[in-house]
Amino acid sequence: MAEFTIYPDGDGYLQSFEYAGTSTSDAFSSARSGVNMSENYTNALMQVKCTMLTFTAPDYYCYLLRSYMIFDTSVLGGEAVASVDLVLTSNNANNAPYNHYVVAFNPTTQTAPVGTDEWGNFGGTSFASFAVSGTPDTVYTASLSQDGIDEVDPNGDTFYGILDSNDFNNTNPNADYYHDMDYYASEETGTTRDPHLVVVTGGGGGTGFLAMF
Repeated sequence: MAEFTIYPDGDGYLQSFEYAGTSTSDAFSSARSGVNMSENYTNALMQVKCTMLTFTAPDYYCYLLRSYMIFDTSVLGGEAVASVDLVLTSNNANNAPYNHYVVAFNPTTQTAPVGTDEWGNFGGTSFASFAVSGTPDTVYTASLSQDGIDEVDPNGDTFYGILDSNDFNNTNPNADYYHDMDYYASEETGTTRDPHLVVVTGGGGGTGFLAMF
C-alpha cells in the first residue's frame, strides 16, 4: 500500500443567481437550475453559498455558489484505490453550523476554468457530508464513500464538487437567509491550507508520493 497527497491542478466556483420573481420558490428554483451564471477561477478562495433576500414582490433575490476541484490522479499509476480523504481548510463561515456535501463533478473540459455551462454537471449523490463551523482556519477531512472512491481515475483526472445543504437537498430557505462559506483554494500562498486529496492505494508497498500542482 502507498499513500499519496495530491493537490489540485485547478479549482474554482460557479455562481447562479435569480433576482425578481413571483415567490421565493421561483427565485430559488431558478437559481438552482443555473440561470444568470458566472464563474471564478483565479481566486484564493472557493465559495459554497446559499443566500435568499426577500424584498417586496416581485423582487426576490437568491444566489447559489458551487465549488469544484480538478486533481491529476495519474500519479497513482493505475493502482487500485483503497480510500480517499478530501481535506479542506475554511477561511470564513457565516450562520454556521450547517452541512456541506461532496459530490461528483463531470465537466466537459478537463482543464480550469470549466465555464458557466458546467453548472448542471454536479452530481446528486453524497460521497461525504460534514458540518461546517464559523471558526476560521478549521480543517475538514471528508472520508469518501465507495462511490466517491470509484470516481478516482488512477490514470487521469479526478473531479469533485462541494454543495451547500440547501442546494444539495433542494430546500428553499423561504426567508432572508444565508449560508456563506469560503475555503482556501490552490491559489492561496503555500500549500498548508490548500485543498488536497489523501489517497491510499491497494497496490504494493512504498513510502508514498507527494504530488504538487
